[in-house]
Amino acid sequence: MGIFEVFFSLKKILKIRKNIINQIKKIKPDIFIGIDFPEFNFSIEKIVKKFGIPVVHYVSPTVWAWRKKRIINMQKFIDKIFLLFPFEKEIYKNYSIPYEFVGHCLAKNYPIYYKKKEKKNFRLLILPGSRKQEIRYVIPTFLKCAKLLKKKIKKIEIFILFGTEEIKKIIINKKNKITPDLSVQIVQFSKEVLLSGDFALVTSGTATLECMLAKCPMIVGYKMNFFSYLIVRMLIKIKWISIPNILAKKKIVKEFVQFRLCYKNLFKETITLLSNKKKIDSMKKEFTKLHKSILRNTNKKLAFSIISMIYKNKKCL
Repeated sequence: MGIFEVFFSLKKILKIRKNIINQIKKIKPDIFIGIDFPEFNFSIEKIVKKFGIPVVHYVSPTVWAWRKKRIINMQKFIDKIFLLFPFEKEIYKNYSIPYEFVGHCLAKNYPIYYKKKEKKNFRLLILPGSRKQEIRYVIPTFLKCAKLLKKKIKKIEIFILFGTEEIKKIIINKKNKITPDLSVQIVQFSKEVLLSGDFALVTSGTATLECMLAKCPMIVGYKMNFFSYLIVRMLIKIKWISIPNILAKKKIVKEFVQFRLCYKNLFKETITLLSNKKKIDSMKKEFTKLHKSILRNTNKKLAFSIISMIYKNKKCL
């Protein structure tokens, strides 16, 4: 969600936050676990900490990308933070906030090595995102690129993946308006579909991580509200937006952002990659290395650490 778009939901968000805080007052839990969504959860965690309830936060905010000084404030109300990515340890070791790298839970959902089943057609996957705003900005370009690829590659089947019925409706509407004659299959997002893909056009976000875990070669595209983009561009401190590139600290997948995101660029890059088996194989090998780097027994590590904190806190009372 862009910076400006969030204001449309502000009233609803504040009401939800108030209800959660009231419930915590009544229940008085042994520990509060905030999961992701820092701007929302941190405002609750600050209040919960004043109630004398231990606070842990799962999934670090993107301090490595922007607003690193948030950690100074986080130290005041978070008793421990759990990290998904190994490079995050290098950031937190310079602060007093306790941290633990637990790996990414999605890494266990995919096999490290996977041999794709033989099929007659080349399978192109389109992952337009999970947010309504980003889909409206990105999917027209992805569809136009897919139309060109359909003409270029004789035996090709195109799958567009959706997460919710609401998103599915947006995709169908856009597809019927932009490329009504393009034959596609609009299917529920699943691990099985990702593993079957030969190539993907992906919106930046968690989808890039899942494509990486599925060892599916990809190109990443992203576009947002123009004014949101101008603000974000001034604030962001990293070179890349896709998780594989951020994890590797180098460019593994090509990214097309904002003004560079056009269907001709995507088409040209896709054809270039598909005609170079060495590059495709190299990308898959890099994906395998990155997969291993975030693979841990995440749920077990989390559970053990949280139970230990509860036990220690009760023992001290």
